[in-house]
Amino acid sequence: MTAPAPDSSRPAPPAPVVPALTQVSIRIEQELGSKISHSGDAFRISLAQPIVVGGTELVPAGAEGLGEVVHAKKGGFGGAAGELVLAARYLEERAKG
Repeated sequence: MTAPAPDSSRPAPPAPVVPALTQVSIRIEQELGSKISHSGDAFRISLAQPIVVGGTELVPAGAEGLGEVVHAKKGGFGGAAGELVLAARYLEERAKG
């Protein structure tokens, strides 16, 4: 005897949406710098504080993700400052249960 197939006629509940321009605190989990990083490098990030919208936690603190070095330029001669532009690309929220 086989188990009944799951009811696929019910649509999945909509995924929670984080509104545009919601401020988030990201922790960079590895060393970066204009001397050691290169444009296109990926780096690990995690969420420093949960994302809460309307009193509901949508993404828990500690959610892990990936960032990218968008631009890196070493410091120049004569004390010119280096440049480092970073972008958080995504966070993964693990399914509860």
